[in-house]
Amino acid sequence: MKLLLDIGNSRIKWACAEGGRLVGAAAAAVLPHGGAVLEELLASWAVLQAPSGGVLGVSVAAPRIAREIDDWVERHWACHLQWLTTPRAGGGIQIAYPQPAALGADRWAAMVAARHRGCLPACVVDCGTAVTLDAVDGAGRHLGGVIVPGLGAMRRSLTERAHQLPAVGDGCIEALATDTPTGIRSGTLLGLAALIDGLVDRLAERSGLPLQPLLTGGDAALLLPWLTRRYEHAPNLTLEGLAVLAEEGI
Repeated sequence: MKLLLDIGNSRIKWACAEGGRLVGAAAAAVLPHGGAVLEELLASWAVLQAPSGGVLGVSVAAPRIAREIDDWVERHWACHLQWLTTPRAGGGIQIAYPQPAALGADRWAAMVAARHRGCLPACVVDCGTAVTLDAVDGAGRHLGGVIVPGLGAMRRSLTERAHQLPAVGDGCIEALATDTPTGIRSGTLLGLAALIDGLVDRLAERSGLPLQPLLTGGDAALLLPWLTRRYEHAPNLTLEGLAVLAEEGI
């Protein structure tokens, strides 16, 4: 049994895997920024059995977070934690970046999962702190992609730069909003949904391929009802890819 970790800028997800598949349900938590709070989060893992196959993870968070998790795993489980970096080719995916390691390993793992699901050619859309879209052809060749601000980043940029605008959270969505908080909440959500739809169309047109869109990431469920294309919602896509890579011994 191997423990898989997907550490983003805002959330951490984990699951166990065996035989190239996730075992049981994945768990998630908001990624804390304070060291003491992170220790409290890690302490909640004490109920987990030490993974006999070690720990495999990807992280796009601050290096400090990975170091603290490294230390905790070694101290409590005395097992190896392997952090992946993106190679030129692996898991049936060939990376388009001239410097493959510059592509987040979470994006690579998600593309591996798309291939394993039999969804190629695909456009993998990951909706987190940043929204990434990656196009992959039927042979597993990564064609490239784009990065745009995520929902939270859009909303924070407004309140940080326009001092009289209020911070907003989730709530009702109304295109014809009659108050400022609803206008911000609706404009950012509907605008990001339209942006994603438009970019998927643009990537499909640019590649000349009928890309199947897969939607993952922490904000995927919020965005899904407002997207006009048909997307396959795969909330644990990166963890699925890690399970495949773990089975292949990468």
